[in-house]
Amino acid sequence: MRRALILGLTLVFWTSGGPSAHASEKVERSRVEGAPTLTAGTGPAYHLWHDATGWHLRFTGRSGVDAKKSIFTGLIHTPTGKLSMIRPAGMVGGDDSVNRLDGFRAMFKSEASSTLEGIDFKVADGAGSIYLEIFVDYEVIGPQMVFLGQNGAHPTDLSPALHIDLTELPGPQPAPK
Repeated sequence: MRRALILGLTLVFWTSGGPSAHASEKVERSRVEGAPTLTAGTGPAYHLWHDATGWHLRFTGRSGVDAKKSIFTGLIHTPTGKLSMIRPAGMVGGDDSVNRLDGFRAMFKSEASSTLEGIDFKVADGAGSIYLEIFVDYEVIGPQMVFLGQNGAHPTDLSPALHIDLTELPGPQPAPK
């Protein structure tokens, strides 16, 4: 029942237009640049970074004999640009999935224990922001479970979504309005 409620509220949230402009802390894109050194089985945890090949979201559960799998679910949304090249990375199993809802939104679900799994994607030029709403075992998570960029910094706010500002780095920028 609890899972259905959280997933239902999540879908209502995302199908109604996503987070508002004042929803959460904006994380500057510079904080997510560069690939981290990842270690499987140190979670549950999410790792997000950007590099020359695009965006990468990885997650890992716990390791050890008694470790149970964690269920990682979430939505990726960009209100002003298009998501493209959305591919699973290391996701195996019958229940693992990445689904594009439309050109602006995608959702994922995966069970992971001591493996690294995730999603690779690109965002079209002109996108001003990316929002990620992420859960572990259908529960809202805290910032300490999210690691950004090569330095593994934590965001301070995930409520209601992690908000990445794409406008301050060199390269293609959104056109002025």
